[in-house]
Amino acid sequence: MYYLGVSKRPCNACTSFIAASNTHSDRTFYTRGSHGKWHFPWALPPNVNQEVLSAFRDSVGDCIADMLLETPPGDAFGTAYFADDEEEAEVLGVGRAGHVVGEREGM
Repeated sequence: MYYLGVSKRPCNACTSFIAASNTHSDRTFYTRGSHGKWHFPWALPPNVNQEVLSAFRDSVGDCIADMLLETPPGDAFGTAYFADDEEEAEVLGVGRAGHVVGEREGM
């Protein structure tokens, strides 16, 4: 077991990379946890093993899918979602296309 001492908690990309590396190494690295944010641009270190790269992609894909599932419609990037008719609008809890249903605070 190896502890990586860092001054700040690592981002999600670094945490995902460490986890992917751990799955394909005889060493296991730990940190004190992630702060749960994504920082861009972010780059992989050079000469990453293909198995680690594949595990990293899977991990990041899972994280992104989880974020999308947790984000209510219309809140991800200030995007408004609209239904085509009244029934769909009621089921989805969104407004109908072409109708103003209210403004978000601060917009």
